[in-house]
Amino acid sequence: IRFREREQRKYACRAIWIEAGRPAATQQVRAAHSILSGLAAALYGALHMRLLFDQYRIEAPPWMHPAAELRQAHAGVEQLFLRLFRGEAIVNDGVVQLLQRAQEDLLATAVTAETAGSPSVLAILASREAAARDYFLGGLLAFTDLFDGPAQANRWRLSRPGGATPHDGALLARIFRSQASDLRSVLQSLRARNTQI
Repeated sequence: IRFREREQRKYACRAIWIEAGRPAATQQVRAAHSILSGLAAALYGALHMRLLFDQYRIEAPPWMHPAAELRQAHAGVEQLFLRLFRGEAIVNDGVVQLLQRAQEDLLATAVTAETAGSPSVLAILASREAAARDYFLGGLLAFTDLFDGPAQANRWRLSRPGGATPHDGALLARIFRSQASDLRSVLQSLRARNTQI
């Protein structure tokens, strides 16, 4: 399923880019891509995780947002991501708020990974990490292929990690905290820029 979604997303990016006249990637577009791709992947992973909790009728932790809210948030960020292929770089206050929310979500997920006593919950968390990683890499390949050329995209394809994410709570917690740290750095950079403006 994820392969089909990745291919559909790639073709959507290409269609938008061609329709827009094959714009070049400005510095602003590249900066927005680095922000939006990470945020979209984090929200996609959160939605994937929540849907699995609901599917297997496992009680979700109180910090976890409902699937409808996560789906709406992800769809909004994905629309901004697709607009990159028109040459439009949009990082607004809504993106900043979602970055804060996604960071908090990842930190809470890390705590859940450390304290989960259920193999089923650990399996869901591992699936979240794998889904988000795959989503991020899919967006990176689509962007690189169009703006930097197939040769550069192929380098990413060859270097992409393979295999399943281990169902190890401590390892998963470190991964989620690392991702939260990346989002925190983005937030700090955006807030510093807004202060200077």
